[in-house]
Amino acid sequence: MRTRLTTAALAALGLAAGCYGGTIHVVPAFEHAQPHMAFPDMPVPAGLRYLPAESYAYQGPFRSCDLTYRGEVDLDRVTDFYRLQMPATGWRAVRTVGEQRREMFFENDREACKLTLHRVGDTTTVRIEVHPAGA
Repeated sequence: MRTRLTTAALAALGLAAGCYGGTIHVVPAFEHAQPHMAFPDMPVPAGLRYLPAESYAYQGPFRSCDLTYRGEVDLDRVTDFYRLQMPATGWRAVRTVGEQRREMFFENDREACKLTLHRVGDTTTVRIEVHPAGA
C-alpha cells in the first residue's frame, strides 16, 4: 500500500511539473525603498537614499526623469534586484553592459529606461533615467 501511495504521489508531482512546462525559480526576497512618487513603477532597493539635489522628474504629457540614489549596498545585489524587479513592474530587459560600472537598459510600450550602477569604496550609486521611447 505504501509503495502505491508513493508511486501515486510521484506521478502526480511529475504530471504537475509536466503541465507547468517551465522551470521553477526561487526568487530571493528584496526589501524595497520608497520609489519616487512620479515613478511608482520604478522600484528602488532598500538601503539607497534619494538625492533630490542630483535629480529631476517631469510628468506632463510624457514622463522624464534622472533620479539618483546612493547607499552602502552590494553592487551585485542591486543588479540582481533590478534584473528581477523591473519585469515585475512592466519593463522589458533590453541589455546589460559593463562590470564595475554597469548600464542596464529596459523598455516598455511608451518609455525607455537606463540604469547606471557603480560602486566607489563602500558606496553604490544608482542613476535612473526614463524618457519617452525614441527620444
